Amino acid sequence: LRKSATLSISIQHDVIGPTLDMNVDDARRAFETNTLSVLRLSKAVARHMAQKGRGTIVTVGSVAAYL
Repeated sequence: LRKSATLSISIQHDVIGPTLDMNVDDARRAFETNTLSVLRLSKAVARHMAQKGRGTIVTVGSVAAYL
């Protein structure tokens, strides 16, 4: 993020695919890609928002469609 930029909201989506058919390696890759990317982005934008004194992070996650 550029120092002059203003970021006030970050909306992220975390999803894990068809769990009934997923093996452990696929689940690990999905976790690495989806969940950890949300964590990394949250940390990056939270620092920026804290410096600006405002901001909102919204994370949406769902596995219900595949159960």
